[in-house]
Amino acid sequence: QMGSPARVGPAPPLELDPSPFVRGTVGWAASGPDGDDDVFVAMDDLPELTGRHTVIGTVVSGLDALERLSRARHILRASIVVDPGSESTL
Repeated sequence: QMGSPARVGPAPPLELDPSPFVRGTVGWAASGPDGDDDVFVAMDDLPELTGRHTVIGTVVSGLDALERLSRARHILRASIVVDPGSESTL
């Protein structure tokens, strides 16, 4: 899970959809106009999140590496592959 404790600018609109939160789903949890936004990966099926948060992607490889991270460690860098020839670093 990663997020921003202080939003800069107006909150983006919250887009909820019926896509299920299954293992490997990347989600966005927005707490409202004045709260934190969090991006997270579902490590298990989480049907209770369906319709409550926004699905923004799916992990296509490397889920085993995420499983090896302990909760005490921090992710220092992550990359989002938009297509096979293009990479964007967070």
